[in-house]
Amino acid sequence: MARVENIYPNDRRELDEIAIAVEQITGISPEQIKGRSRLKEIANARFMFCLVAYNVKAKWHNGKMITLAGYINRDHSSITHAVTEATNRQNHDDQFNWDYNQVIKILGMNNNESYIVRKLKMQIHVLSNEVKRKDQIITDLHKALTRMRRKMKPKQGLPLFG
Repeated sequence: MARVENIYPNDRRELDEIAIAVEQITGISPEQIKGRSRLKEIANARFMFCLVAYNVKAKWHNGKMITLAGYINRDHSSITHAVTEATNRQNHDDQFNWDYNQVIKILGMNNNESYIVRKLKMQIHVLSNEVKRKDQIITDLHKALTRMRRKMKPKQGLPLFG
């Protein structure tokens, strides 16, 4: 089981945001979501948290289910069960589905695509910065090569080789 202290800060921040959004809708605190209680209201909030986090994180990166499990002090099979249960409740329980959609709205993700679009924009930004750095390296190398050529120009009248 992943330990909470081993979760990357960005992952922890995103999971904290999801837990707070679930709390705003259900009234169940993040500590209760991470707890061991099996009360229906708490279990529903935990299932909702797992479904939102799974849809946001696990679909685009392998191994995130373990991170999610560590965050709520469970193992990955508990997350699989929670996601399955939450999906069933989302399909059959109007209140659960409404709450889920409200959490999604709070997080500013009308659907998973908007989250994916944000991630892609972030990756494009990172890649463009890398391209700028590589362009700068090429420019610096070109300048260095020009300086070397100037130094190596043969003196007038003397052949360079021979």
